[in-house]
This record gives sequence, structure tokens and C-alpha cells, in this order.
Amino acid sequence: MKSNKNAYSFANFVLDKELFHTSTNKSLLIASTNDEYCTETAKKAFSDILKINYLELAPSSGHINIDSGFGRWNDILKIALDS
Repeated sequence: MKSNKNAYSFANFVLDKELFHTSTNKSLLIASTNDEYCTETAKKAFSDILKINYLELAPSSGHINIDSGFGRWNDILKIALDS
């Protein structure tokens, strides 16, 4: 796992499930199984606990960013803006 102080500070928080569920009724977690900044799979750490929809990317997708080859997600942006 890579060490990144910014990733740690981003991920170092207490998750309030009740606040989360009252603030949104539609959620989709998109994640990879081999993200070098995540010590657990996102599904186990977030999706299962929060009971939100989960979309797993293809194996070996890595961290979801430009450096991993991901560009603009026009379909996801449209879904988010239309919701």
C-alpha cells in the first residue's frame, strides 16, 4: 500500500450512517479491488455498512484517477446532474 499523507487525512474520519442516510437517498460507490490507497476493499468498508449500491471496476483498475487511465466519466456526470 502506498503511503500518502493527503489520502490518510481524507480517509481519517468517523462515518455517521444516520446522517448519511438522511442526506441522500441515491448513492453509488464506484471502486476498484486493488486501490493502493485503500487498506480494505471499498465494498466492505463503505458499501456494505452504508447499504448503498456498489459498482466494482474491472480487476487491476487500481486507484481511480487520471494516472490510472481514467478520464472524464460523462455518463456518471449526467446521472449525478439529472438526479
